Amino acid sequence: MSELVDQVEQTGLIEKRRDPSDGRAKLVCFTEKGLEWLEAFQESLEVAEKEMRDELGSAMVDLMIEVLGKYVENQTVDMKSRQ
Repeated sequence: MSELVDQVEQTGLIEKRRDPSDGRAKLVCFTEKGLEWLEAFQESLEVAEKEMRDELGSAMVDLMIEVLGKYVENQTVDMKSRQ
């Protein structure tokens, strides 16, 4: 995980800061550039969802969201039971 954080930090989207409550820990925080990227990403997700709803219909997209949510939930439960 620290390798991934280091890679993303190199893009300038996040930065590591000292945790004031724990001198051994670091906080991973979005930079201004990272917050702008996050906002643009959210907007593109909204556009993609609107396009899917226009193409497939809201009922189908709602069903897909529900089913994918259950899939993720089951994967999370399976991963916890393996530990």
